[in-house]
Amino acid sequence: MKRLASLGLMGVLLGGIGVAEQPEPQALHNDFVTVVTELDKASSKRLGLPATQFATREGVLSRKEFIAALSELDKKYSAKYRVTSRSFDTYPEIVAEFNKGVTVDQLMKLSRWGMIAPVGPIVVNSGDKMSNEEVGDALGYFFSRVAVYSHQPDPKWTPELQGF
Repeated sequence: MKRLASLGLMGVLLGGIGVAEQPEPQALHNDFVTVVTELDKASSKRLGLPATQFATREGVLSRKEFIAALSELDKKYSAKYRVTSRSFDTYPEIVAEFNKGVTVDQLMKLSRWGMIAPVGPIVVNSGDKMSNEEVGDALGYFFSRVAVYSHQPDPKWTPELQGF
């Protein structure tokens, strides 16, 4: 009991000490190209498609560039999708509130088919810059859906396909 009380007191005392907030790191364009090139090589090889060549540049990755890259990859991979998913719930008013122009159409298509989280940071982030965590999360989500859509389940092991 004494230890719990002392930890609580220490938390109160330390809570008063201000810690300078660190700025959120921004995803760099060259880092994004390095990662997405490797992911695309692996996916393209598995699907029997040619790998995409991404242009590199210095600076921070913009959200519009990121969404355009995902949209192009989805267009490329969709020729090899073996299953069609039911469309996901989308929120056009939320997408329109935080996004403008062509990005809205691309985001609606990607979220409708579950390629990105319908109300994830990519959709509702009002700024044009992205953190490394947001990029990694969205890429993981996207490529997991590519794996799901491009894989034909075996009816022997999938009860939904057995007609039960």
